[in-house]
Amino acid sequence: MKEEIARSLQNNEELLKLRLENLSNELKISSSTLSQINNVLLSPSRRGRLGNSQLDQLLSLYLPKDNKVYQIEYKMKKATGKGGYLIVDAIIFGVEGKNNLAIDSKFPLENYLLLTDNNLTEEQKENAGKNFRLNLKEHIKKVAEYVSELDETEHAIMFIPSEAIFAKINEHSFYEIMEFALAKKVSICSPTTLAIVVNQILWATRT
Repeated sequence: MKEEIARSLQNNEELLKLRLENLSNELKISSSTLSQINNVLLSPSRRGRLGNSQLDQLLSLYLPKDNKVYQIEYKMKKATGKGGYLIVDAIIFGVEGKNNLAIDSKFPLENYLLLTDNNLTEEQKENAGKNFRLNLKEHIKKVAEYVSELDETEHAIMFIPSEAIFAKINEHSFYEIMEFALAKKVSICSPTTLAIVVNQILWATRT
């Protein structure tokens, strides 16, 4: 199993580049299609299902479809404090079950959509931007809960199934968000950067 995981996670740049280019081409959709998707994503439950489905498909591209390698909707050992246990959207197991990587596929969307509404005034958009930052920080705190000694998870990933939202968070005005996430041991990534981030974190823990 060690050898199988090692082979699967080798930094094969050419293959990874090809897959990411194909995925990037698929994500280049028209503005009208994007509008339809945004309407679907307004429902938190449908948004969650979409994120989980996309995450599962992406992981299956470069990891063996094996529960010993990764699992979707994984029940952790860490308790919620409310009589239950945390359930992470996905977990990738490291060698010998150590240095595991937890991945969350939910994301705050409502205030981001307000930022793209051309009918709002500049003041309204500014307020939406502030609220979006607050949403992100609160969600990062929740994702950071998946960092658990009991589960051998030293890092967590906040997966955003939207390249547009990911690009917005990477703007200079949102730099504080990225720093805040790193301080919480949370990496933020998009569909086209998920494979790279997973590869970097898992290989870094072996050195």
